Amino acid sequence: MGLGLARPALKGMGLDALRSELGSLLVTPAAEEFRRGDRQVFSTHLTLRGLDELLPDGGFPAGALVELSAVGAAGGATTVAVAALVAAQQVVSRDAAPSNVGGPSQRGPAVSRDASAMEFVGGRERTGPLVAWIAPEGNLHGPALAALGLDLARCLVVAPPWEKLGRIAAKVAESSVFAAVVIDVHPLLGARSAVRRGARASVDDRALRRLAVAAEATGTLVLLRSDRFVPKGLPWPTALRLEIDGGAGELGWTVQVAKDRHGGARGRGIVKPLVNV
Repeated sequence: MGLGLARPALKGMGLDALRSELGSLLVTPAAEEFRRGDRQVFSTHLTLRGLDELLPDGGFPAGALVELSAVGAAGGATTVAVAALVAAQQVVSRDAAPSNVGGPSQRGPAVSRDASAMEFVGGRERTGPLVAWIAPEGNLHGPALAALGLDLARCLVVAPPWEKLGRIAAKVAESSVFAAVVIDVHPLLGARSAVRRGARASVDDRALRRLAVAAEATGTLVLLRSDRFVPKGLPWPTALRLEIDGGAGELGWTVQVAKDRHGGARGRGIVKPLVNV
């Protein structure tokens, strides 16, 4: 089954079931490898040209809460999010054997189901950290993600109902299972639709604080994919905020560092994908 066709798995699943699933994944070799790994910065050079040069740390910082802000369903934010997950999957422990990294997986997708959680790992012989994408709308397109280099066999996709997004996201981030987690915090309605429908963030301030604490405590990179036109309450406790605008394909996108925990100069430049999908 293609990743984009996967049925939402966490609708109707309680937090106890989620804890059990994450507990099963916690003892897998991939999760143990992530906890042993030397993770400082996740470089996106395998999938994007120009982003590492803009980022204050030379890549996405491990253990940080990062916002990817775009307008509606702009493809640039999706591609940048995938690039971060691909980078996280490349991190291996100091004592791990070389793994087959850098290319898309030919195995089936990693989708959370009511069946055994071990099904998603795709086989214990695979090495390299696990990543996750929490997408309440469940509209991710597997072949496109794989074409950008994402190993689908090491990516857990969770599609909770919007009202449970904050709690589910916090539990996933706190699990110490995943090197990186992407969270779609707004319905991808587009600017006019978002304003017209009065959209609000589905992750409240308390959940955002939990995510920031969890990222720092576990070393997990947590990325919030947001719609810039959806109103916010309090400022988000992010270490880094990127604003992504423009077209797609060979033209690339304009990326602005709108917030940086270091307080230095905020870069702006053109970022282009190395693979067109």
